[in-house]
Amino acid sequence: MSAHQVYSPQEVDFGNSRQMNWVGAAFGSDGSVPANHTLEITTLTLNFFPKETGTLGRADVAGRDVTGVSVWRLQIVYVEPKKTLHLVFPKALRLEAGGHVEVAFLDEGPGTIFVEANGVLAGS
Repeated sequence: MSAHQVYSPQEVDFGNSRQMNWVGAAFGSDGSVPANHTLEITTLTLNFFPKETGTLGRADVAGRDVTGVSVWRLQIVYVEPKKTLHLVFPKALRLEAGGHVEVAFLDEGPGTIFVEANGVLAGS
């Protein structure tokens, strides 16, 4: 089984949702986990950059399977302006082939939330 370290930097503006696109291995063009592989996310780092009156950012991060159903979800992660929030997962957040990671910034704001995920893509 081969394994590659991967990461995904993703910005999402207030009122939007975006799929993460990965760097470090051959993912699908839409950021989905390739066939015969498993993605294991070990850390998430979040930053909030306010715009105008923004005082707090609220991010939701979800790992979805090939049908779009949530496999795991981090809801209501509050990020203070211009401060880094670093989340470490001793047991990795896993996604099977065809799955993808989605970041949403639909509450609080306005501004931009930057999320970077780090992990391992393992396959045969």
